[in-house]
Amino acid sequence: MRILPCMRSFGNLSISYCAAFHHDGHTTRVTTASELSPSGKHFSAVEPIWDDEDTKAFYESLPDLRVFVPGVLLGEAEPKLVDQHGKVHEQTGEHKLEQGTEVQNNAEASVPEHQLEGKTNVGSKNREKKDKTGKEISKEKEADQKGDIEREKVRVTDGASLDNLLQRLPRCVSRDLIDQLTVEFCYLNSKANRKKLARALFNVPRTSLELLPFYSRLVATLSTCMKDLPSMLLSMLEEEFNFLMNKKDQIKIETKIRNIRFIGELCKFNIAPSGLVFSCLKACLDDFSHHNIDVACNLLETCGRFLYLSQGTTVRMSNMLEILRRLKNVKNLDPHHSTLVENAYYLCKPPERSARVSKVRPPLHQVSLFIFFCSFWYFRTYVCINCYIEELILSLYACST
Repeated sequence: MRILPCMRSFGNLSISYCAAFHHDGHTTRVTTASELSPSGKHFSAVEPIWDDEDTKAFYESLPDLRVFVPGVLLGEAEPKLVDQHGKVHEQTGEHKLEQGTEVQNNAEASVPEHQLEGKTNVGSKNREKKDKTGKEISKEKEADQKGDIEREKVRVTDGASLDNLLQRLPRCVSRDLIDQLTVEFCYLNSKANRKKLARALFNVPRTSLELLPFYSRLVATLSTCMKDLPSMLLSMLEEEFNFLMNKKDQIKIETKIRNIRFIGELCKFNIAPSGLVFSCLKACLDDFSHHNIDVACNLLETCGRFLYLSQGTTVRMSNMLEILRRLKNVKNLDPHHSTLVENAYYLCKPPERSARVSKVRPPLHQVSLFIFFCSFWYFRTYVCINCYIEELILSLYACST
């Protein structure tokens, strides 16, 4: 007699929740074999280059310096000023030439009429001119001296502020800090200061690898207005790489890793060209031994997946990874280097795995589980849950018998 009301309650619950069971998007969806591709994989879109949105924003969303800094400080208004100064000089030159021609014509006309008066007044005029020229020269010298003093003061203040800014570089370990320092450097923009900044970025400590992404972001942000800064830094990094290729000292390994990781980070910001990265990787694969294994693996860990998933470099990077895999199988590497190569290879090109096929449950079990989880959500009291569990157990027992 007790089974009948239990079955009625179970039927009412199943009828009330069946509609929500088919359309609720918050429930766990069970995947069947028909929803899989013939190879056992899910149909998915193109694999994204970046792991998450924060990483994508860090490498792609760069601040626009023209919003925060006047165009004059970025060097964009200099050609206009030069053109204006050129026009002014041309106008003054033409005006002086016209005055000179008028003076000559007047002199030619007055010479035959006033020869005697001209001879008597020549000496006095020459003296007055000498006095005037002496006073003008002294004034110009004083003005030049004052200008030099002011320029030296400006240079001293700029140098002190630049040194302070460069000292703050190693402490910029967040996106906001490095963007703020980038804007501050724009107010000290000059060719000499850009050279000092490039040298300071190049001399990053070899043990501070965590600073390389932030330094690369600074270079990428400034490259929109200062085209010479990336070229100076890349030339120094390339020269250092070529110099360190033949160095086999154990002390140089950290410098090599710092150098190649810096190039990889600049590549992810599209500052270092992909040809430079592939030439460095090829140089390491041609002599795949000793430190070159560590350098190649660090390069692949930094920007290998980025180049593998980019449209223009997918084929070339897949060929390089295949060469790396063959070299690992051919050469007798020690366990440390073998592990490094495997990690770098599978980080760029993860192994293909078939999708896990879930267990196909009968409709009665699916409805029962759905009702059970919904009851936990709607009826959170201990008494209601116990009552529901007793009814569910009795109903399932009745169905089984």
